Amino acid sequence: MIKKVKSLIKSFQFAINGLIIILKTQRNAKIIFGLGLLAIILGIYLRIPNSEFLIIILTVGLVFIAEIFNTLVEETQNIFSKKAHPQVKMIKDMAAGAVLIAAIISLAVGYFIFVKRFFCF
Repeated sequence: MIKKVKSLIKSFQFAINGLIIILKTQRNAKIIFGLGLLAIILGIYLRIPNSEFLIIILTVGLVFIAEIFNTLVEETQNIFSKKAHPQVKMIKDMAAGAVLIAAIISLAVGYFIFVKRFFCF
């Protein structure tokens, strides 16, 4: 039982280390994390309803996870191919496109949740 708990704790340590690495090394991850944190703090400050707050959290998580996977794809491709290869470029571009879609979705969610609180329509 103790061995399983230690193994679980070690797994969490690896995961936290991964998050620290991406936040230290990836500019876009820092930006996404900062803006996501700002959206969450703003949601708390404005006392938005729980349902909207959950949507904000899920959206922030979606964008951050997309950025993590984009970085994973890029770094993995860099291990196997340092030179520009058309298929490597295509794969990297598709991963970046996934982040872009997630970011656009998050902007739409932010618009519908926050704009009505700042401007009277």
